[in-house]
Amino acid sequence: MTPYTVDDFDALADWLADPKLPGQALSIGALEGYLVAVATHAPALQPDQWLPPIWGYPLGARIDVDPRHGCRDRLLRLVTELHGEWLRTKRIRQ
Repeated sequence: MTPYTVDDFDALADWLADPKLPGQALSIGALEGYLVAVATHAPALQPDQWLPPIWGYPLGARIDVDPRHGCRDRLLRLVTELHGEWLRTKRIRQ
């Protein structure tokens, strides 16, 4: 697995700053705190259980992506990889 890069982080921050997202979408700083909380307190949750609230969507909602931010699958992968980085590097037990 390749390390999480600054470019990955910046792409995710740009996507989260998209004004087309619901008003409850997390900022990049809030996302980091959210992922730490999920990794620490609920590491067994599946991504589909914790991904939609990041963008202010209810559970089970489809997450749309503006094409100028990149492909949907890549951006969702960036979030799940950032979550995985916390699980691996911060020695959070699963």
